[in-house]
Amino acid sequence: MNQRVDIALLNECAKGLPDAQKQLIELQFVPFMTLCKRYAKSNAQANELFQAGFLEIFQYVADFKDKTDPDSWLYECFLKSVIRQLKNNRAEYFITTTIRHDEKKTENTSAQHPPANINDFDTEIYFSALQQLPPAFRAIFNLSVIDNFPISKVSEILEISEYSAANTLDRAKNEFIRTLLSQKFAHA
Repeated sequence: MNQRVDIALLNECAKGLPDAQKQLIELQFVPFMTLCKRYAKSNAQANELFQAGFLEIFQYVADFKDKTDPDSWLYECFLKSVIRQLKNNRAEYFITTTIRHDEKKTENTSAQHPPANINDFDTEIYFSALQQLPPAFRAIFNLSVIDNFPISKVSEILEISEYSAANTLDRAKNEFIRTLLSQKFAHA
């Protein structure tokens, strides 16, 4: 279970105290690195997202209001940073990998497997399947399925129509399950 962050620690981080910043990173390492791995295409990109996320937190920690739950504020700030970084890479990253994904999908139309129970997979296979999704699929899948945002909020965050978000979510779920099953049968 994660330790909760207290307001005093955030206030010390706002003063730029290195020990406080280090403590905050250590407290939030597991949940935020997990978040980064869910959104990233690789572990290297997850590390980049993680570092940039904390740089942004330290840049804006002085804006934290004592009336806000520190854990909620940190998560929201970090998630917004991750999404912003992915959106900044959209032109070179989202489009080309989605095209490559669509080409690969038309080449590889193998037999369908039965529906999967998500609890049947270990963490490594789960993250691998997430990282194989095209970036747009991965972002929408994470925001909707994992982070539990409604489609209206997902479309707002990603600056796309609700129809596009819902359509992409359906495709992402199908691709995620297909990838999970293919990896499970490959490891069997």
